Amino acid sequence: MSSADIFAKIGAGVGIVPLLALVENMAIGKAFARANNYKIDPTQELLAIGIANIISSFVSSYPITGSFSRTAVNSQSGVRTPLGGIWTGGLVILALCVLTPWFYYIPKSALAAVIIAAVIQMVEYHVVIVLWKANKWDLFTFVITFICSLVVGIEYGILIGIGLSLLLILYPISRPKIKFTEKSGLLIVTPLQGLNFPGSEYLEMKALDKTMSKSKHLNIVLNMEHFSDLDYTSLQSIKSLHADCVKHGIKLIVANGMPRIMRLLMAGNIKDLTICDTLKDAVKDSSLQDGNPSIIANEDDEEEKPFVSRL
Repeated sequence: MSSADIFAKIGAGVGIVPLLALVENMAIGKAFARANNYKIDPTQELLAIGIANIISSFVSSYPITGSFSRTAVNSQSGVRTPLGGIWTGGLVILALCVLTPWFYYIPKSALAAVIIAAVIQMVEYHVVIVLWKANKWDLFTFVITFICSLVVGIEYGILIGIGLSLLLILYPISRPKIKFTEKSGLLIVTPLQGLNFPGSEYLEMKALDKTMSKSKHLNIVLNMEHFSDLDYTSLQSIKSLHADCVKHGIKLIVANGMPRIMRLLMAGNIKDLTICDTLKDAVKDSSLQDGNPSIIANEDDEEEKPFVSRL
């Protein structure tokens, strides 16, 4: 069978199996690190599981990953060093070679009782109460992941939990909180958590809709005090917002940004965009006529001269 045929047969498992192996190994390591008061190095864990799987592939081994139940048994048995893995492996080999007929009569319920007794101390019931008080969305993710792991299996349960967590992380970024303030005939738009490409279009839409809803269209001041960076998509969104403002006779002023942010705006070559150092300067500039891009410096701070020049 060729490599192409193997990949076609395994399908999505090519990516899922390594991901689950890593996630499971890290989850087990962190759980027992907390319980036994030690730290783990994620990079070391990644290298260990990667090298182990590469070596084992030469002897047609199953994918190597961590086992919560076996780790719990080792923990409860007092194992403290990797030497415990050698003893465990030796006993397993011995059992397979010699003791298999005797183990046949051990009921599965007895084996389950050993695992349950080892794992029961790891169940943190109080976490549910803490999640309920701290963040109900985290509790929602926890419950969904737990239920899916029971119903469809731990592999898909973990994947569903990862996907749900990514959605909960991306949604607030795509719908950033925006503060709107009217002052001196201006609409001051202040994103409270900066701006990234998932939320750039949302900011553009909300700012334009807010000023268009007024009987007299207000000029817009984009307050960038919370911005730490500006990606290409966000820059293009500001450029698009400025173009829409020009069509409706609205002036867009960008103010209160870090020097690096202002340099990026100037590099974007947005024609007729007014850039100010502070909101105070933006209010002063609101009475000026549209013209070439202008830089209004903070007159009270001689050390912070305009870091860009007139285009």
